[in-house]
Amino acid sequence: MLANAPNQPWSWDIAKLPGPAKRTCFYLYAMPGLFSRYVTGWMVAPKENAELAKRFVEETIAKHQIPAGQLNILAGRGGVMTCKPVAFLMTGAGVAKTHSRPYVSGEDPYSESQSRTLK
Repeated sequence: MLANAPNQPWSWDIAKLPGPAKRTCFYLYAMPGLFSRYVTGWMVAPKENAELAKRFVEETIAKHQIPAGQLNILAGRGGVMTCKPVAFLMTGAGVAKTHSRPYVSGEDPYSESQSRTLK
């Protein structure tokens, strides 16, 4: 199963990774395919914010040349994942986005599992 096959859903999450010194950390933005588990895009950043998330999603979609209306992305309900810049980008690119249920821990089991394995 190809990662950029039409109508194959992706998932995305932001994981906090420990840095080289105490009280330092990095943020891993990762977007695996929901069924294939192939990592379609990733980025490590020193902080978590809306502009970095927007750039990450935009570059990942462009890298795989996904036509409008052919991609579904599952995300958690974190502030960065539900922010307006990311929402407008996905709407403009014709990406159908879904969010996990509210108030559920382990909100995105696919990406959460990958992050736990990485750590």
